[in-house]
Amino acid sequence: MTLILPWNESLHQTRHATLATVILIAHMPDVSSVADAVATANPDDLDQYGGDLFHAVLALVLLLLIQVLNLYKPTGMTPYGWRKAQRERTARASATPV
Repeated sequence: MTLILPWNESLHQTRHATLATVILIAHMPDVSSVADAVATANPDDLDQYGGDLFHAVLALVLLLLIQVLNLYKPTGMTPYGWRKAQRERTARASATPV
C-alpha cells in the first residue's frame, strides 16, 4: 500500500500504526501481571480479577478507527495541498525560460 501512496500519506499511516503498537506494548506488563496472578490464584478468588474485555474492545475500536481514517480520502486537495501545488506551479513557471 505504501508503494502507491504519496510520502505524506505513507508517513501518516506509519504514525498511526506506531501509536497503536506503543499503546499495546505499554499495556502488556499489566496483562502479564494479571495473567500470572490468575494462574496462581485460588479458584474461589477468580471473581476479583474481572476481565480485560473492555480494553480489548477499546483497542479493537481504536484500530478499526485508524483503518477507516487511513482508507477514507475526501475528493480534491486540502487547502494546504492546494497552496503547496500553487507554489510549485509558480516556481516552475518563473524558472522556465520563455
